[in-house]
Amino acid sequence: MITTSSPDLQLTLQLDTRSLPYLADHKIGGLQALPASAYLEMVLAAGLSASKGRPCRVEDVQLHELLLFNDQAARTVRITLASNTDDAWLFSIESLRSSGSDWAMHANGVLRCDAPPAAPAPILHSEILARCGEQLRATDHYAAMQARGLHYGPAFKAVEVIWRRDGEAFAQLRLPAALETDAQLYNIHPVLLDAAIQSVAAARPGESGTSLPVALGRLVVYERRRVRLWSHVVVGAESQDGGFSADVTLLDEAGKVVATLHGLRIQPAATAHSAAAPTVATAPAVAAAAPVVSNGELAHAALEQLLTRTWKDVLGLRELERSDRFFDLGGDSITATQIADKIGRAGIVVSPKDILETQTITKLMLVINARKEQTS
Repeated sequence: MITTSSPDLQLTLQLDTRSLPYLADHKIGGLQALPASAYLEMVLAAGLSASKGRPCRVEDVQLHELLLFNDQAARTVRITLASNTDDAWLFSIESLRSSGSDWAMHANGVLRCDAPPAAPAPILHSEILARCGEQLRATDHYAAMQARGLHYGPAFKAVEVIWRRDGEAFAQLRLPAALETDAQLYNIHPVLLDAAIQSVAAARPGESGTSLPVALGRLVVYERRRVRLWSHVVVGAESQDGGFSADVTLLDEAGKVVATLHGLRIQPAATAHSAAAPTVATAPAVAAAAPVVSNGELAHAALEQLLTRTWKDVLGLRELERSDRFFDLGGDSITATQIADKIGRAGIVVSPKDILETQTITKLMLVINARKEQTS
C-alpha cells in the first residue's frame, strides 16, 4: 500500500520479506537488515514522482538506525520529501516502531532534480586491470565478508569476481538469475548497488570486525535498469576513528559510466551510527568497548541496537543509556517477559530472569555474549 499526502510528498509503504523475499538474504550480525542501497533506491523512486519524471540525484545522505526485519512481519516505512528549492527536496526515511507511536529515523539527505551533470568519460576496463593484478574469487570474497559479520544469502551474491590492489578494486557484478526480470522496476536494483558497496571491502584486505556505510556525499545514476555492471572502487586514507571514504564508479561492459557514488563513508559498526547521525536522539547509542560475539553470528553493534530498540519500545522510552537500570525505567516482571519474548523472536536466548538480574543493557549483553561463547 502506498499513500501520498500534500503539500510535500509523503509515501507510506509496508515493507516485508514476504513480498520482497530477496531482502531476507541481507544480514548484519545474523539479523535481517535493509541494505543502504534500498534507501537510495526508494529516494530515487520518490524523486521520479516528485519531479514528474525528471532524473534526480541524491546528496548529503546520512544513515542512522538499521531497519531490521523479524518473522516476515511488515514494517511501516515513511518517505518524506520537504521542498527546499524548486528543484530540491530534503528527504527522510523512517519506520514505525513496534510501539505504534514513535518513528525511527533511518536515512536523511537531499534529493536534487535539476539539470543532471554530464556523465564522466568512459573508463577502459583494461586500464584498471593493468593496476589491479590480484584476483579474488567470489567464494573467497563472501567468506571474508561472513567472517566480518556480514551474511549474504544467494539473492545478494551478485559479485562474480574481483581484481584488486591495496586502495583500489574492480568487481564484476551480475544480478542473480531469479532477480533479472526485476531490474526493470528499479533505477539500479538494490542487490546490484549493494554488491558495488560490498566490493569496497576488497580494496582494504585483512580487516576484521563489521564495518557499515554511514554517509554518502552524492549518488548520480546516468543509465537505469541494468542487470550486469562493473564496480570500480578507490578508497581514501583511514581517519582516526577507523573510518574511511571511497568513490565507486559503476561501468557497463564498454566502460561507459552508469552511476557514481562519491564520498561513501564507511566506519566500524561500534562507532558507525553514532558518528553518522546529526543528533544523538535519532541514533542508537553504541559503545566500542564490548566484545564481538566470537562466532560472528551477532555483531556487537547489531546486538546492542536490538536490545536498545526493544527496551525503548516495550518501556515507551525516547532516550535510553546502556547503564540505565531496568527498575528505574519502570520495568517489572511483566515488561521483562515482553522484552524477553521480542528478543527471543530474533533468535537470542534471554529469559525474564536475565533481565531482572542484570538490570542494564551493558550487563545483559555480557550474559548473552558469554552464553554464545559457551555454545560456540
